[in-house]
Amino acid sequence: MALTKRSWTLPLVCQICGDRARGMNFEVMTCMSCKAFFRRHALNLTHHLKCQRNNHCEITRLTRGSCSACRLRKCFTFGMNPKLIRCQLKNESKRLKRQRLLKPTPLNLLEHDISTLTNVEWDLLSNIIHA
Repeated sequence: MALTKRSWTLPLVCQICGDRARGMNFEVMTCMSCKAFFRRHALNLTHHLKCQRNNHCEITRLTRGSCSACRLRKCFTFGMNPKLIRCQLKNESKRLKRQRLLKPTPLNLLEHDISTLTNVEWDLLSNIIHA
Protein backbone atom coordinates (compact mmCIF):
# COMPACT_ATOMS: atom_id res chain seq x y z
CA MET A 1 0.00 0.00 0.00
CA ALA A 2 2.94 2.29 -0.44
CA LEU A 3 2.16 5.66 -1.98
CA THR A 4 4.24 7.23 -4.67
CA LYS A 5 4.90 10.95 -4.54
CA ARG A 6 2.56 11.49 -7.50
CA SER A 7 -0.39 9.77 -5.80
CA TRP A 8 -0.42 12.09 -2.78
CA THR A 9 -3.73 13.85 -2.35
CA LEU A 10 -4.40 16.95 -0.31
CA PRO A 11 -5.03 17.04 2.55
CA LEU A 12 -2.52 14.33 3.40
CA VAL A 13 -3.98 11.66 5.70
CA CYS A 14 -2.05 9.32 7.98
CA GLN A 15 -2.55 5.75 6.79
CA ILE A 16 -2.26 4.48 10.35
CA CYS A 17 -4.60 6.69 12.40
CA GLY A 18 -6.28 9.01 9.91
CA ASP A 19 -4.84 12.21 11.41
CA ARG A 20 -3.27 14.90 9.21
CA ALA A 21 -0.11 13.45 7.68
CA ARG A 22 3.19 15.30 7.37
CA GLY A 23 4.72 13.18 4.64
CA MET A 24 6.25 9.81 3.88
CA ASN A 25 7.89 8.21 6.89
CA PHE A 26 9.47 4.76 6.67
CA GLU A 27 7.78 4.37 3.24
CA VAL A 28 4.23 5.14 4.48
CA MET A 29 2.23 8.39 4.62
CA THR A 30 1.97 9.14 8.36
CA CYS A 31 1.42 11.84 10.94
CA MET A 32 4.24 12.87 13.28
CA SER A 33 2.70 10.88 16.14
CA CYS A 34 2.68 7.59 14.23
CA LYS A 35 6.16 8.30 12.89
CA ALA A 36 7.50 8.75 16.44
CA PHE A 37 5.54 5.73 17.71
CA PHE A 38 7.00 3.50 15.00
CA ARG A 39 10.53 4.75 15.66
CA ARG A 40 10.18 3.99 19.39
CA HIS A 41 8.56 0.57 19.07
CA ALA A 42 9.54 -1.12 15.80
CA LEU A 43 13.05 -2.13 16.84
CA ASN A 44 12.25 -2.87 20.49
CA LEU A 45 12.23 -6.67 20.40
CA THR A 46 12.49 -7.07 24.17
CA HIS A 47 9.12 -5.43 24.84
CA HIS A 48 6.28 -7.72 23.74
CA LEU A 49 3.10 -5.76 23.14
CA LYS A 50 -0.18 -7.56 23.77
CA CYS A 51 -3.67 -6.53 22.79
CA GLN A 52 -6.41 -6.78 25.43
CA ARG A 53 -9.16 -7.01 22.77
CA ASN A 54 -8.13 -9.98 20.59
CA ASN A 55 -6.18 -7.86 18.10
CA HIS A 56 -9.25 -6.06 16.72
CA CYS A 57 -8.71 -2.50 17.97
CA GLU A 58 -9.65 0.35 15.66
CA ILE A 59 -6.76 2.80 15.38
CA THR A 60 -7.90 6.40 14.92
CA ARG A 61 -6.57 9.79 15.90
CA LEU A 62 -8.57 9.55 19.13
CA THR A 63 -7.82 5.89 19.96
CA ARG A 64 -4.24 5.53 18.71
CA GLY A 65 -2.85 5.67 22.25
CA SER A 66 -5.05 2.93 23.67
CA CYS A 67 -3.51 -0.18 22.06
CA SER A 68 0.14 -0.16 21.11
CA ALA A 69 0.05 -3.76 19.87
CA CYS A 70 -2.65 -3.08 17.27
CA ARG A 71 -1.10 0.23 16.28
CA LEU A 72 2.30 -1.35 15.68
CA ARG A 73 0.68 -4.23 13.79
CA LYS A 74 -1.10 -1.70 11.57
CA CYS A 75 2.20 0.09 10.95
CA PHE A 76 3.74 -3.16 9.69
CA THR A 77 0.59 -4.08 7.72
CA PHE A 78 0.75 -0.80 5.82
CA GLY A 79 4.41 -1.43 5.03
CA MET A 80 6.38 0.75 7.43
CA ASN A 81 10.00 -0.34 7.08
CA PRO A 82 12.02 -0.68 10.32
CA LYS A 83 15.25 -0.90 8.29
CA LEU A 84 14.89 2.82 7.58
CA ILE A 85 15.14 3.73 11.27
CA ARG A 86 18.55 5.19 12.02
CA CYS A 87 19.88 3.92 15.31
CA GLN A 88 20.79 6.34 18.07
CA LEU A 89 24.48 5.45 17.86
CA LYS A 90 24.59 6.22 14.14
CA ASN A 91 22.79 9.53 14.70
CA GLU A 92 25.24 10.48 17.46
CA SER A 93 28.30 9.67 15.37
CA LYS A 94 26.93 11.74 12.44
CA ARG A 95 26.25 14.65 14.81
CA LEU A 96 29.79 14.51 16.25
CA LYS A 97 31.31 14.30 12.76
CA ARG A 98 29.28 17.33 11.66
CA GLN A 99 30.41 19.26 14.76
CA ARG A 100 34.06 18.43 14.05
CA LEU A 101 33.74 19.62 10.46
CA LEU A 102 32.08 22.87 11.51
CA LYS A 103 34.46 23.60 14.40
CA PRO A 104 37.38 25.74 13.24
CA THR A 105 40.76 24.27 14.03
CA PRO A 106 43.22 26.69 15.60
CA LEU A 107 46.07 27.69 13.35
CA ASN A 108 49.44 27.18 14.96
CA LEU A 109 51.86 29.30 12.98
CA LEU A 110 54.79 28.45 15.22
CA GLU A 111 54.41 24.68 14.95
CA HIS A 112 56.91 24.30 12.09
CA ASP A 113 58.67 27.63 12.50
CA ILE A 114 62.35 27.78 11.66
CA SER A 115 62.84 31.50 12.11
CA THR A 116 65.72 33.13 13.95
CA LEU A 117 63.60 35.08 16.45
CA THR A 118 64.15 34.38 20.14
CA ASN A 119 61.30 33.64 22.53
CA VAL A 120 61.51 37.21 23.89
CA GLU A 121 61.26 38.63 20.38
CA TRP A 122 58.24 36.38 19.69
CA ASP A 123 56.59 37.63 22.88
CA LEU A 124 57.15 41.25 21.83
CA LEU A 125 55.80 40.55 18.35
CA SER A 126 52.79 38.79 19.84
CA ASN A 127 52.09 41.76 22.14
CA ILE A 128 52.24 44.15 19.18
CA ILE A 129 49.88 42.01 17.10
CA HIS A 130 47.33 41.60 19.91
CA ALA A 131 47.47 45.22 21.10
